[in-house]
Order: sequence, then C-alpha cells, then structure tokens
Amino acid sequence: KKEKEQLYGTPHYFAPERITGGVVDHRSDIYSCGAAFYRILTGTTPFKGRSTKEIIQKHIHDTPIPIREVNPDLPEYIGTIIGKMMSKNPDDRYASNSDILKDIE
Repeated sequence: KKEKEQLYGTPHYFAPERITGGVVDHRSDIYSCGAAFYRILTGTTPFKGRSTKEIIQKHIHDTPIPIREVNPDLPEYIGTIIGKMMSKNPDDRYASNSDILKDIE
C-alpha cells in the first residue's frame, strides 16, 4: 500500500500541481506568490472554504473572483499580473520573477 504524501504549507497558497502530484518548480512558487499578493491587495484569500479539503479543491477547479472585483481601486494591469501568476496551468504563468517585474514596470 502506497503511503499518502503529505503537503506542508498553508492551503490558501498551494499551487494546483502541488495538490495533484504534478511537477512542482519555480512556477509553483509564482502561483503561491500570486495568491499571497491577492490577499495583501484585497484583505481576503483567493479561495474560502469550510475545510482544508474544500479550499484545496477550489485551487484545482475554481477561478478566484477577479481581484479588481474585490478591490476596484487597483489598476487593471495588477489584475492581469495576479491572474497570470495564478493560472491553473504552470505553462500559462510567468516563466520567471524578472518577467513579472517587467510587467510591473
């Protein structure tokens, strides 16, 4: 019987591939950073749930409420950046942190 691998960290910031057993690399950190920025800029996490399992399932299947709907005072480009950081598919995220900085500038 295979042992279940444990996840360590805060479920509110897990990248989907960490949950599903996909390839975890620097793009997973970019997702988590996007989720943290979402919370910093809105005062709420991207996904809410009654349990850890519910929050984790939302990271896999749901799209967060667009950040500008939660905080309309944010510029449009911030919503675009956070959305790209939190793309479900790692290939759709930024390839590097320097690419994020280019879009911020």
